[in-house]
Amino acid sequence: LRRTIERQLISDVPVGVFLSGGTDSSLVASIMQSISKDPILSFSIGFEDDNFNEAKYAKDIADYLGSSHRELYVSDAQLLEVVPLLSTMFDEPFSDSSQIPTFLLSRLAREDVTVVLSGDGADELFLGYNRYLAASRWYKKVIWLPLPFRRLVSAIVRFFPIKALASVFNVSSRPIG
Repeated sequence: LRRTIERQLISDVPVGVFLSGGTDSSLVASIMQSISKDPILSFSIGFEDDNFNEAKYAKDIADYLGSSHRELYVSDAQLLEVVPLLSTMFDEPFSDSSQIPTFLLSRLAREDVTVVLSGDGADELFLGYNRYLAASRWYKKVIWLPLPFRRLVSAIVRFFPIKALASVFNVSSRPIG
């Protein structure tokens, strides 16, 4: 990972990092800062709804690393303003809930840097969310059940709202950190 990040930092233009406070981006930012003699440039996006706002975690990591950190807090109205632009951004149908905030974050970062690194997708690889730990714990509890019963439990669970399941299983979508 360090060698890969070192190679990505060889650039004629300023390089920054998207920082969410999750395992993935925190790891990338930490390695970047350990390589750089100057404070790295980090960027985060925040939301009015605390259920989706990871900016406070990103700010904690940025403060710890000593990065030069910028954040953008957006309202629901600002997010909706981007929707008409989506068809001009992607060359095929693209359904990712992060596409709008990523566009806004990219626009913010472009004011200071030309290239950004991100850890997009690595939270899944490094089990960076509490729900992965909870899934592992629950799997260990039901593995002894015959497969038809596990499938039945799985089918039943799908009918419950995610928020209800999260509270029952004490799971958060926030990053571990």
